[in-house]
Amino acid sequence: MFISKGLTLPCYAVIFSSLSTSDDDAFGTMGASIDELVKNEEGFLSMESVYNASGESITVCYWRTLADIKRWKEVALHQEAQRLGKQKWFDEYAVRITEIKESYELNKEDGI
Repeated sequence: MFISKGLTLPCYAVIFSSLSTSDDDAFGTMGASIDELVKNEEGFLSMESVYNASGESITVCYWRTLADIKRWKEVALHQEAQRLGKQKWFDEYAVRITEIKESYELNKEDGI
């Protein structure tokens, strides 16, 4: 499912926008490992990502609390990914954190 549904509000979103300089195997492997790991983290709700061929991407991770986000930032593999990203995978990135107080959804398959 691409669009996260039924988020319990309020919650928080971490928006990671980036311009990748690398498409090497290590980058893809780390991304897959991070995607699997985050799903089991306390307070993680959902994630949405889009990428294009130019290396631009946006990933939005939804979390229950700010404390959950801070705890995730300290996970060893996540810190290693951050280090490698700064060192060799990204030309640019931005991380933005916001509180979500209201949400609207449309899903024609579910009749919503």
